[in-house]
Amino acid sequence: MAHEVDFYDDEPAIVDALAAYVLEGWARHETVVLVATEAHRRDTDAALAAAGASPVAARAAGHYLTLDAAETLRTFVVDGVPEPEAFATQVGGLVEGALGRGRPVRVFGEMVVLLWQDGNVTGALAVESLWNALSVRLPFTLLCAYPTQVLGESWLSDLRRLCDLHSQLQPPTSYAGTVLSRDDPHGMQSRVFLPAPQSVPAVRRFVTGVLQTWDEEHQLAREGHGDAEGIISDTLLACSEMATNAVLHARSPFLLSLNRSDNGVLVAVEDAAGGSARRQASPPTALGGRGLAIVQSVADRWGCEPLAHGKVVWAEVAPHPTPVAGTRAL
Repeated sequence: MAHEVDFYDDEPAIVDALAAYVLEGWARHETVVLVATEAHRRDTDAALAAAGASPVAARAAGHYLTLDAAETLRTFVVDGVPEPEAFATQVGGLVEGALGRGRPVRVFGEMVVLLWQDGNVTGALAVESLWNALSVRLPFTLLCAYPTQVLGESWLSDLRRLCDLHSQLQPPTSYAGTVLSRDDPHGMQSRVFLPAPQSVPAVRRFVTGVLQTWDEEHQLAREGHGDAEGIISDTLLACSEMATNAVLHARSPFLLSLNRSDNGVLVAVEDAAGGSARRQASPPTALGGRGLAIVQSVADRWGCEPLAHGKVVWAEVAPHPTPVAGTRAL
């Protein structure tokens, strides 16, 4: 079973994603089941109609089933705890009924995000696991969706478990154009990123925005004491390598933080994976394995500290010395 999770930035983004998901299913002659909020069901129908499709006709033909997420939750969640047998009966029965129409089935489920946003993260993860268990005996594809707001409000360990319960992860469209929020450009800047390849260029854009803002304030390098352009390029390189390690090796959502220090810029990447980050001795022909060596080469100092539920890799990058007039770099 394909169990995909889509992280979205705002309401228009999830409505567009849902409309595309439904249209793709109909194009493949599938029965589509939406278990969503009333607002998302309404707005998706409007988007489908705007695309020239007929949700009314699809419902009449039995190819489009829509249910309310909150009402469906109440059929198998008791005192905040999902009951596996009730889930198998209620949700499993729904999928079985859709399969009985003779077509492949694709499902969108929004019940998990309602639990997560209500603070019942344990319940949400339990429902994700129940979906996976149901897929062992029934063939269907499933899409879940979470607003990116949950990334900054949740423990990294919970986010890692959420990602691990899905076979595919779709990062938000904002990763293609991440910019710095300028609400408080003076203090520490941080952002949570997903364990996806798209996170690395998103990190570079985010870090570039932060450092350019600080440089505009003439606070990256004091006059006569260093080169701001050099510290920007070195910090960007260190963050890029640390983010790549989090994606490829930790395979965990990670919190990237930047702060100014007395000596320059202090960067840190916290993830929810155990173990430690160590510099590897890579042969000249190796295609990878040099990330921490690169970090060490551009940082004045760096390290890795264990945490209760993961680790944090940090580095301090200082400005390059300003060349003395009449000399040249060797």
